[in-house]
Amino acid sequence: MSKGGTEYGGLVSVVTASHNSASSIERCVRSVRTQTCMPLQHIVVDDGSSDRTIELLSELAREVPFLTVIRQPNRGAGPARNAGIE
Repeated sequence: MSKGGTEYGGLVSVVTASHNSASSIERCVRSVRTQTCMPLQHIVVDDGSSDRTIELLSELAREVPFLTVIRQPNRGAGPARNAGIE
C-alpha cells in the first residue's frame, strides 16, 4: 500500500458543483489534489457563474491533470451535481 495515489489512485471520482465561487474554488481543487488517495478525476461543474470562477478553473485545469471543468447555465446545485455524475 502506498500514499499519494500511486496504488490507490483512480478509485474515486470527486464531483463539485460551483456557482460564483471564485473566492474558494482554488482552495477546493487544491484540497482534493493533496488527499492521500488521489482521485481518478475531479469534475467541477460551473453552474452559470458570473464572477471569475471559470477563469480560475481554466487555469487550474492546466496544472491538475485529473481536473475536468463543465460549464452549464445556472440550474442549481442538484442539476450541477447530476451533470458531473453523467
